[in-house]
Amino acid sequence: LLVVAALRPLGEALQVRPLSALRIAFRNRTVALVDGLVQLGATGLTIVLAMCGSGAWSLVVPQVVAGVTKAGCYAWRRRVDLPVPGESRARVRRTAVRRLRGEFMAAGGAQYMHSLVDTIPLLVLGRFASESQTGFYAFAYNLAAQANTMVAAQISSVLQPVLGHMRNDPARQASGYLRALRMLSALAVPVCLTQAAFGETLFALAFDEHWRPAARIFAIQSLSESFFFAASPTMALLKAQGRFRTFLAWQALHFAVSVAVLPVVAIRFEALGVAVAGAAL
Repeated sequence: LLVVAALRPLGEALQVRPLSALRIAFRNRTVALVDGLVQLGATGLTIVLAMCGSGAWSLVVPQVVAGVTKAGCYAWRRRVDLPVPGESRARVRRTAVRRLRGEFMAAGGAQYMHSLVDTIPLLVLGRFASESQTGFYAFAYNLAAQANTMVAAQISSVLQPVLGHMRNDPARQASGYLRALRMLSALAVPVCLTQAAFGETLFALAFDEHWRPAARIFAIQSLSESFFFAASPTMALLKAQGRFRTFLAWQALHFAVSVAVLPVVAIRFEALGVAVAGAAL
């Protein structure tokens, strides 16, 4: 499973160039259409494979296929811009590569650090708590984060190129960021608080008794998401401003504090304690 899941980043790497071209051209409708249709297909394939008895493979294989399919669709729909003409092409390419190399090290490191911040609670529980506690946390987290993941990720992908075009107008850029944050908070906060309030009822109606211990973790995770939703637009702003080292420092500090705090909490209070500590962080 791990080997097959490791193929997914290869499909995502193929998406970078065509997806960047679509975003720069503000073809967000095309991106949303491709993402929606491909994810719908992946969900359908997951259901079919699960019904055929494929077990955990039904969760892994469709997402790998979806990554490659998205790359192909983006490349097909991309509007290709003409290259820089004449003798300046090589000079522009060398200059761009030098600049991109330096910025990529900070931006890529920050993004990897952000992934570790998201993943470390599961890693800590897997090391210091029982399998059931790790499973309850993962189950609750996946449910609690769905709404924010869908909305915040899409807004962030649209927001970054928009804010990037406003780079020379800081006041307008800040105003656009705050406007997007207000719009997102008007949706995310009520949804997350509603999830927290009705978590116990939801688990009683939708799942059997085996999953009931995850209900309280789900409620805490939902409260946490009512704060964490702001991370995606904030990351979009920092990237649009080219402040990749600030982004890296922010994520590295969060990761360092998590590494120091979460193992102690996991040993004493297991999954519920890790959820509370994660919300506090």
